[in-house]
Amino acid sequence: MARRRKITTVEAYKGDLGEYLKKYNYQPKLSNKLDNLGGAAFTQELINEIVLWR
Repeated sequence: MARRRKITTVEAYKGDLGEYLKKYNYQPKLSNKLDNLGGAAFTQELINEIVLWR
C-alpha cells in the first residue's frame, strides 16, 4: 500500500505562499485583464466572465 503525503492547510503552512502564486498560471488572459483593471468598475459582464471562466 502506497504512503500518502500529509495534507497541509494554509493555516498550518510555515513557508512563503507567494511561491505558489508565482507558479499559478490558470486563465492567464483573464488574470492579465484583471491585474490591469486599474480603477475600472466591476460590471455585471466582467463578473460573469470571472464566474464563468470565459
